[in-house]
Amino acid sequence: MEMRQLRYFVAVAEVGSFSKAALILDVAQPAVSRQVRELEIELGVLLLVRNGRGAVLTDAGIKFLGRVRMILEDVERSLQEARTLKGQPMGMVSIGMPPAIGAILSVPTVTQVRTLYPEIRLQLTEGYSGHIHEWLLSGRLDIGVLYTPPRSSDLSYDHLATERLYLLGAPALIEQHLGQDTSLPFGDILKLPLILPARPHAIRRLIDEVATRKLTELNLVAEVNAFLGIRDLVVGGHGVTILPVSAMLHEIAAGQLKVIDVVNPELSQTVGLMTSTHHSPSLATMTVARVIHDIARSLVKTVAWPERNVSKNATNPRKASSKARRSR
Repeated sequence: MEMRQLRYFVAVAEVGSFSKAALILDVAQPAVSRQVRELEIELGVLLLVRNGRGAVLTDAGIKFLGRVRMILEDVERSLQEARTLKGQPMGMVSIGMPPAIGAILSVPTVTQVRTLYPEIRLQLTEGYSGHIHEWLLSGRLDIGVLYTPPRSSDLSYDHLATERLYLLGAPALIEQHLGQDTSLPFGDILKLPLILPARPHAIRRLIDEVATRKLTELNLVAEVNAFLGIRDLVVGGHGVTILPVSAMLHEIAAGQLKVIDVVNPELSQTVGLMTSTHHSPSLATMTVARVIHDIARSLVKTVAWPERNVSKNATNPRKASSKARRSR
C-alpha cells in the first residue's frame, strides 16, 4: 500500500469522479484508476462503484475514507513537525469558531499570524459549538473556540472569557412588552416571543436547562440556525433573543436593539479554546493557540468584546461602538 494510492482514493471519493480527481491531482486519469484499483485488490474489498456519472463510495469505502483521512492528516502533521525542527512554526492550522466569536477574533488572528508567522497557513471554519466539538474529536480541526465547551479528557481546555447573556430586542417591541423596565426575571422572559437557535447550540441548551428547572416552556416564534438570520429577525421586531452583547455591538450602538438584564437567575456562558489530546500539537498549532488566547484576553478588557453590558456604554453607545471598531 502506497501513500499515493490513499491520496488518489480520497480525491476520487471527495469529488465523486475519476476524471475530476485526475485534474485536481494533475495526474493522468488511467493512473488514478489503476492506483485505486490496486488499492482495492490489496484490501480485498470494493471501495468505489463506477458508473456513467462518476464514482460512488460503497459502505466499506465510507468507513475506509474516514480512517484514511486521519492517516493522511497524521502524515502531514508529522511532516510539519519535522520541518519545524529548526524552530520556525509552519504548515496548516485548522480553526473552528461560532459566527459571533469569529466576527470578533477571525480578523485579528489572521492579521497577527500572517505578520508574525508567515509560514503558517490558516483554515477557518464557522459552526455551532456542538459541531466544532465533534470536528475536534474527529481530527478535522486542530483548534476550536467554543461556547460552554464540555470538558473531556480527549480535549485540552483554555479559558478565554465568561460572557453574561442578555435579552435583546427592537426598542418598540421591548417597550410594548416591558415598558421602561431594564431587567426581567428569566421566567417572564420565556413568555415573550423568542427567536433562538435549535439544539445543539450552547445558548439554546442553557436556556432549555434553566426553563426545565423552572418548569416553564419557551414561547418560540422561530428556531433559526443562522446568526445573521437571528439578527435580522430581531432587529426587524419579529421577536426577541438571548445573546451576549458582544454579538450585537453595532446594532446596540445604532439604537436598533435594546439590552435588558436577565435575572433570577442571571445567565452566563464560558468561552474556551480547545485542542485535541490524542496527539502532540504541532509547533504551528501551539503558536496559533497562543495568539488566539492573547488576542481574546486583550479584547475582553475593552469594549470590543465586553463580557458584561457596561452602563456607561449604554449612555453613549455610538462612542462605544467606535472604540470597539478601533480595537478590532
